[in-house]
Amino acid sequence: ADTFELKPGQQATQTIAMEKGLSVTGTIVDSDGKPVQGALVRTKFFNDVRSTESNSQGAYVLSGCDAGVARIVVSAPGQAVDMQQVQIAEKMDAVDFTMQPGGHVRIRVVDENGAPVPKARIFFQRWREGRYQYFELDHVDQYADENGVWEWNEAPVDEFEADIGRPGGMGLGEQPLIARAEEYVFACPPELVVVGRVIDAETKQPIEKFQVLPGVRSNPQHMNWVPHEIFDAKDGVFEYRETHDYFAHLLKIQARGYLPVESRDIKSNEGRVEVTFELKRGADIDMRVMTPAGLPAKGAKVALGIPGAQITVKNGDIDDGSTYAQRTEVNAAGRFRFPSQSTAYQLIITHESGFAHFRSDQTQRSDLVRLTAWASAEGTFRVAKKPVGGVQLYLNSGEVHSYGDGVPNIFTSYETVTNQDGSFRFGRVFPGSGRVARSILRMVGEGAKEVTSSTSVAVEFIAEQTTQVDFGLTGCPVVGKLVKPDSFHERVMWSFADISVEPKIGPGPVPIPDELKGDPGKIQDWYFKWKETKVGKVWLAATQQTQIALQVSPRYSATCDSQGQFQFDDMPAGTYRLTVRFYESPAVGQLHDYVFSVPKTNVANGEVVDLGALQLESNPSD
Repeated sequence: ADTFELKPGQQATQTIAMEKGLSVTGTIVDSDGKPVQGALVRTKFFNDVRSTESNSQGAYVLSGCDAGVARIVVSAPGQAVDMQQVQIAEKMDAVDFTMQPGGHVRIRVVDENGAPVPKARIFFQRWREGRYQYFELDHVDQYADENGVWEWNEAPVDEFEADIGRPGGMGLGEQPLIARAEEYVFACPPELVVVGRVIDAETKQPIEKFQVLPGVRSNPQHMNWVPHEIFDAKDGVFEYRETHDYFAHLLKIQARGYLPVESRDIKSNEGRVEVTFELKRGADIDMRVMTPAGLPAKGAKVALGIPGAQITVKNGDIDDGSTYAQRTEVNAAGRFRFPSQSTAYQLIITHESGFAHFRSDQTQRSDLVRLTAWASAEGTFRVAKKPVGGVQLYLNSGEVHSYGDGVPNIFTSYETVTNQDGSFRFGRVFPGSGRVARSILRMVGEGAKEVTSSTSVAVEFIAEQTTQVDFGLTGCPVVGKLVKPDSFHERVMWSFADISVEPKIGPGPVPIPDELKGDPGKIQDWYFKWKETKVGKVWLAATQQTQIALQVSPRYSATCDSQGQFQFDDMPAGTYRLTVRFYESPAVGQLHDYVFSVPKTNVANGEVVDLGALQLESNPSD
């Protein structure tokens, strides 16, 4: 929807043309096959909810819908709420529901002493296809009564999850629930309160000024620090409160001139905890940052990467919204400071003149960091040699990256939109190997949001240089249609299909003898002997060269419409391998290494290459 405001005395100068939405139709009956009148039917597109009710024949029409994947939810008194995920399109099949009798769920919430918790909240979290999206069940009252009792008589027949919230106390996260006769009883602990003392390990005197950095452990193997919740404290004492339950909570104390100290794992149900932290002296991280030209890099952003932290760099700049790490800026003298660290750390520094990626375990310690100049890329995006504006492109350069246990998670991303003449530019690019491609937007639970194709071009980015990248100068369209396997009987969600193509080069698959096929054990024994033969060694060498060649070769991907039809734009002459996979379940089927060719004559004349109907193979588990 578009919005605008008219001030007093001002006349409208803009006309807004609204496109007609699509409609979803269907029939709702109960378990006896009788029409359900007055059933509420709803769906949601971003922040817009569409709703209607079924008539006396159980029929409904849900109008004003957007094309794409949506969740259609139905609810009615005495019936179990139900939902279907569908792909909305013109001429789509009816979406019918057979509602089951409502399930009964009764929850009683008590405190640590068994006393009722009035007005406890049952906050829905998960129900089918991943995380609950907060509109499917928002018609349900989520608060317990004065006796801490909550009941639902139209619960779904399958499992859902909810947080059990205690006002002023500790909640219980993502509790599995399913309709049953037996009452659920949840005992919510009191609020977690950590009272801390922070002293000098040698003198035993209180630390005058320090910071408290909270962290959470979601499971025994994974934890994250939460930098946006860091707070200052003084005179050697602090108090920390928490009402959200996790596997464990942690606190890190850091102060200028001292090594940081971490607490033990503190469980959510411990109530009031008293902890003493003894800090030992240590050298702070105190550095100068200079531009490539040798000047102080005033205003440069600096992020401290420690295990459990995340640093995101978007378009060459540390992103505030998705960076969960301690940050600071370089001052006018070119200096910055962080508290001393007891473990290996990384630094990401971004400035208009360049960048730095410092690793304490790989770089000799110095108080001087000189930035490396950025690379850049520019070009024109075309389809069939015609410039196209308004196209979103992305760039990746994996030279600055960190991920895994015991290190910070560091990610980089670049996005831009082509101008009206198809031109584009990426500035502040990390030098190194990377790719530029058209972005294909995919949403969790919805799949691809548009029917399009993308060419990914390999590029070498060089510091202080601008690399030219152009699309659509040669090639012709390649079209086809995916067909589901005969064994697949569910509704097909084609928006989850990903069709990828790469050049067919290399020696091909391992030549397994026919008599061994179907026996993995014999194949493995044969392969270990065969790869040591002259033929096997030649095959392995050729395969390694193929992998190197594919790293610099163009790659292609496409999405398909609600009927399984797809099109690749501007594919050059050559021989290719096509693969189909599905991002989310239900996976309709698969297709591996379908080989096709694009003749030079088609490219020269701009003729379409039609692959026809491509029959998907059933998944191995089907």
